[in-house]
Amino acid sequence: MKFTVSLTIEAAGEPLQTEFILTFDKDCQDVANIGLSLPDSKQILESLQAKIVQQQANYFLTQELHKLPASRVLKDYQPLTLRTLFGIVRLRSPRFTVTQASDKLHTVSPLRSLFTQRTTPEMLYLETKWAALLPFSQTVALLKEVLPIDQKLNAATIRNHLGQVARQIDNQLSVSTLTNAKSLLEGRSVVPEAEGTLVMGVDGGYLRDWAQKKTCFDGAARAGNCWQICSRRSVC
Repeated sequence: MKFTVSLTIEAAGEPLQTEFILTFDKDCQDVANIGLSLPDSKQILESLQAKIVQQQANYFLTQELHKLPASRVLKDYQPLTLRTLFGIVRLRSPRFTVTQASDKLHTVSPLRSLFTQRTTPEMLYLETKWAALLPFSQTVALLKEVLPIDQKLNAATIRNHLGQVARQIDNQLSVSTLTNAKSLLEGRSVVPEAEGTLVMGVDGGYLRDWAQKKTCFDGAARAGNCWQICSRRSVC
C-alpha cells in the first residue's frame, strides 16, 4: 500500500496552500508492518516540522515587511538555524537596509525578532527533564532514539543547556528583586529556609560490612571526601 502525506496551510488573507510532504509504502502481511514504525514517524515529523516552521517564518516576514519603509533595500540573506524536537530547521533570514531620519543607514533582520533563541523552549524542557533523571550521555541516546533531533547533539550540549535553564530558574526565584519588607516576607514563603542540617549527596555507594558479609551500608559522599553512613541494609 502507498501512503501520501501532505500539509494544508490556511492563513488569514492568504489562499489555501497544500504542500507535499512524502510518500511511503507499507505492507499489511505482518503485524510488525502495521501502522507507522519509529523511523517512519521520525521522517514524517522532521519533514512536517521543516514545512510548518518555513510557512510560519514566511507569514511572519510578510507581516513585518509592512512595518518597514517602502524605501528599504534588500542587503543579503543570512543562514538561521533552529533546533527543535523534530529536527533542525534551516532558514534564510533576509536583511534589509533602512534609512533612518538622520539619513544614517540601518540594517534590519525581521526574523531575528521572532527567533530570539536557536533552541526551542520545548527542546530545552525535555533535555533538562531527562538530564535531571539520567546521565547526560544516556539522555542524548534516549532523545536520538525516539525523536528526529540533531545527530550532533552530545552530552556537553545537554550539560550547557541544563546550566542555562537552571540559571534562568534561579533568577526567577531570587529574592534580590524584592524592594520592601512586605515583599521580602512574601518571598520567604516562596523559598522557605531549610530546617536543621542540610546534607547534599554528590555521589553514593555501598560499603560492605567486613565482619558480616551479607550486610552493607548506604553511603553518601560529602565535602572533604568524608563518607556519611545513611542506613544499613541486610541484603546487598
